[in-house]
Amino acid sequence: MMQRLRGSVLVLAGVLALVSATTRVVSVQSEAPLAGAPITHLGIVVPDLARVAAGYADAFGEEVSPIRTIALDLPNGKKAAVKVVYVPLPNFYLEILEPVTKAGPIYEHLQKYGRGVHHFGLGVDQNIDAVRTTLEQRGGTWTAGKKGGNLAYVDFRRSPLGATIEVGPSARPDMPAAPSKETSLFGGKRLGHFGFCVTDIDASLKGYIDLLGLTRVEPRRWPPEGTLMENPSMGPAFPPGNKYDPDSYVRTMMMQAKGVDGKTFGFELIQPIGGATPWGDHIKKQKGSSINHIGVGRGAWDRDDWVRAAQAKGAEWTLGGPPPDKKVYLDFSATLGLTVE
Repeated sequence: MMQRLRGSVLVLAGVLALVSATTRVVSVQSEAPLAGAPITHLGIVVPDLARVAAGYADAFGEEVSPIRTIALDLPNGKKAAVKVVYVPLPNFYLEILEPVTKAGPIYEHLQKYGRGVHHFGLGVDQNIDAVRTTLEQRGGTWTAGKKGGNLAYVDFRRSPLGATIEVGPSARPDMPAAPSKETSLFGGKRLGHFGFCVTDIDASLKGYIDLLGLTRVEPRRWPPEGTLMENPSMGPAFPPGNKYDPDSYVRTMMMQAKGVDGKTFGFELIQPIGGATPWGDHIKKQKGSSINHIGVGRGAWDRDDWVRAAQAKGAEWTLGGPPPDKKVYLDFSATLGLTVE
């Protein structure tokens, strides 16, 4: 009897140990590895940095950093030369990149997708290797950085996330200060949000909650009723002479992400439904889900004057109908590699 009792106790202890171990593994896997990390910047890849830098200086009405060439470490031990310019916003910055070496993630992005947003950065000041390894375990591909280094690129572009994530220093690189007041079209304005065009908003939403630990917001239909051209509360959403499907609409949501100043800004996902839309055009051009725009608002500008001034600087007006609609997309993707809302 005692032997059977001891055996039962041992079996029970083994089961409890197994359950405990399994619980610990599940708990670790369920944690968001980038929870609390502030989002610092967007990285935009272009083939003509000198021209684009001048375009950003004009559109933002501010000084951008001088063009410099940096050596980007690669996982295979080699380096890729990249030209870079920084554009400061009060709570964010844009990193504009041109490949020099015909190898590495910046060059490969330009070859596959052309001009456009390559990554967004999160401030991670320690344990880069551990964070990068976890992101690889979650399905990302390590494309830049070295073991023991202070940054890493992990590519999720072909997944529902639609972007490379850079983990690296929270501090800004050397660049001029952002203007203290509004300048030109966009300068001196805080980032309000940045937005992705996605093919499956539910999968993208789950992926970003799992990685970033953002608080879930349920996707909603926009407009709530009708279509983007027959919106009872706002009127037509597309500008006159547009090429878009009058019966289209979107599923969208806006979560809140942490910035480096401790304040939050919007993290937006948009899935177009129906025929041709600005978001669908972006998905087609970029061969899948990817980052599309930043939202900074027009500040003190009159809306029509803002649109005309942006068009004079090369923007295509792709969203925003006549009043009372106030939303405007100014598409500089063919020049600056970015749309601004």
